[in-house]
Amino acid sequence: MPEYQMALLGALPAVKRVVCIGDIHQLPPFSHFEENAPCGFLERAQRTLEARGLDVPLLSVQFRMHKTIAKFVSNEFYRGKITTDTDMLNAARFAAFDPTKLYVTGLKWLRYSTPHPLAKKTLQSFGRLSTHRFTDKNLAESKDLETEVSRSFINCSEICHVLQLLEVLLMEQHINPQKSVAVITFYKAQATMLRGILEDDDALKKLHMYGITRTGCGLGLRIALQQGCLRIGTVDSAQGSEANTVILSGVRSNASRKVGFLTKGNGRKRLCVAMSRAQDALIVVGSETMRAVRALDNLWRLGEPPKAEVEMLANAGDLMRDVERRRQADAESRALADFMGTAVAVSAAPAAAAAVAPVGAAAAASNTRAPARSRDLDRAKKAEEDFM
Repeated sequence: MPEYQMALLGALPAVKRVVCIGDIHQLPPFSHFEENAPCGFLERAQRTLEARGLDVPLLSVQFRMHKTIAKFVSNEFYRGKITTDTDMLNAARFAAFDPTKLYVTGLKWLRYSTPHPLAKKTLQSFGRLSTHRFTDKNLAESKDLETEVSRSFINCSEICHVLQLLEVLLMEQHINPQKSVAVITFYKAQATMLRGILEDDDALKKLHMYGITRTGCGLGLRIALQQGCLRIGTVDSAQGSEANTVILSGVRSNASRKVGFLTKGNGRKRLCVAMSRAQDALIVVGSETMRAVRALDNLWRLGEPPKAEVEMLANAGDLMRDVERRRQADAESRALADFMGTAVAVSAAPAAAAAVAPVGAAAAASNTRAPARSRDLDRAKKAEEDFM
């Protein structure tokens, strides 16, 4: 039933009690009023009950989000009243830990302060939006990395970063029928351009030609988009949905730190929706301009020492830092295991071979191998400690 019709239920003679379930901290029903939009029925009812000293029950246990994301959302939007289900806290989010695989969990922020070197190339790859509104001055000389398009905004640097994040997730098998990824943004033009690039054959060829994506990745992302494993849309359209990994593109990046509607009207509720869609990981892509929004400024601060609860990234490749180190350590461990196996096989050779060798030569060979084995063991031990 539409929310605006709920109040009519109380007027029906047969109705003794009306039970309404909803979240007034998230977006209300759509309204054409851009400023001072009227409150929805649920919000008016809750305020009335609270003003009369009546208790409003809160569904305080969440089952969706990673505990780090849930903690931030609870503290920022629900006065710390939301907790995570105990069974969910104790259960592993993954079947078994494999040190050579990429695991993307918790809160991350990919921050940038300069144009992405491939921003213009991304623009040129999608001809339908390469109009007079986009010039070299927009992308190179201007301090504003955003570009206004028909009362909406596009940020080509962020589109580059998002495409490269998606490439990493696709290559590491984080986009498949079992794992979904959603890219959400506050501006429709940004979502339209990103989706349009992936749906355009010529654009995909140019993405590869310009070095923005690797061979086949653009096509793989398009297939994922068609299959529903990858979703691209606005924050408003994402309300009520969820995904394993959510990439949030802030778009706004300007010298005057203007963030538009995010500091007005339902801006805070829109932020609550944006930051509570992820199950495993939320990756914010945004410049320092987005710190003009209080909730995002608080998130940014959590990425600074000594807390460092949010992992700060400089580019998409930073997602791979830990896993590449673990893969290197795993390769060293395997090499050491192979070396030790060979050493055992050699030591088991017929004793006659040792008998004919001069005693001094055998001692010298032993002394030569010892330091190498020691170094290998030290590296293996360090690798094992890194795994833990």
